[in-house]
Amino acid sequence: MSTPCETGLNRRPGKARISCLAIGLAALFLGGCELFGGGSDDPMEELRDQIRSSVSDADRSRAMLESVDDIDALLVESAAVMRDAASRERILFLHYDSTREDYAALFSEAREQRMELQKKLLAAHLDFKSHATAEEWETLSPAQANAVSSRLAGLLGEALERG
Repeated sequence: MSTPCETGLNRRPGKARISCLAIGLAALFLGGCELFGGGSDDPMEELRDQIRSSVSDADRSRAMLESVDDIDALLVESAAVMRDAASRERILFLHYDSTREDYAALFSEAREQRMELQKKLLAAHLDFKSHATAEEWETLSPAQANAVSSRLAGLLGEALERG
């Protein structure tokens, strides 16, 4: 008994084989790019590339790229704040004389820093969004969400490895 793919190949040898060959070559090419570094490891750079290809107005594109730079710097700063707070918490945990007040002060300070960074991130996001048309935003919104979450996950992963 033949499989559906074999049946399709036998019925239309030209089109089906060409389609299978094209899909196979595309998969091989994309896999090869991944293996040999053809793709970017920096999700924010992928977002920048998406902006360059989606936004035709040079001034708006430049403004959006500046916003991405701001967002990226704020994400790096956020990860540093979290890494520092975790390190300081570890020290408190290991220190015999640490008090509840010591922990409360650390958590309060870290919370204030995170809230300030969140406000700045929101402002940078709104700035980014303000330069996009509705059509551009449809394309860039998921790209930005993916870039930010991937970048933050990478930064937090690095912080955990160091800790």
